[in-house]
Amino acid sequence: MQTKEEKFSLKDHLFNPAKIEKIATEIKQVYNDFEKDKFTQTVIEKFPELELKERIYHITDCLKKLEYG
Repeated sequence: MQTKEEKFSLKDHLFNPAKIEKIATEIKQVYNDFEKDKFTQTVIEKFPELELKERIYHITDCLKKLEYG
């Protein structure tokens, strides 16, 4: 039987700091002005309090805030 600490978490599997870093790196490769570190920090800092869908919306909102004209 799995303990609470060992329980699989889809939200942590799909959207975790390593994945956000990967996404940010890929954006930076095609868009040089992208603020990779700012995006990564802004996204990750709220993750502990967000569920899966909330993380998706949060990532989207952070991308919109860093959009350039």
